[in-house]
Amino acid sequence: MSFVIVGIGLNVNLRKTQLPTGAVSLFATTGTKYDLRRLLKTIADQTMSKYEEIDKPSSILEEWWHNCIHRPLQVQVTLQERTVIGITRGIDGDGSLILETEDGRTQKMREGTLRVLYDTAN
Repeated sequence: MSFVIVGIGLNVNLRKTQLPTGAVSLFATTGTKYDLRRLLKTIADQTMSKYEEIDKPSSILEEWWHNCIHRPLQVQVTLQERTVIGITRGIDGDGSLILETEDGRTQKMREGTLRVLYDTAN
């Protein structure tokens, strides 16, 4: 792996009335306001603590999948030109999300907006 691009979408201090349907925030969930700089530092520190494992991407991906809240759930991935619905089944070696689609096929999702459709999946 020669490079990694990481993006995090995190709703922090938004009230429930400020969020789109189905979205949550740390504040809406806990009732606590968060210091954004402190939160950013915590996230950056945790990210950097994994830097020494950068030459072992399989261990990073395995740990990520173990802690992923989307496993195995039915999700919708919205891409620019289409929408795919399926059950999350893992992360492959290049970091793509593996989805089992409604027709039983496996697709790799390298980009898109993910939304959980149901709390349980097969």
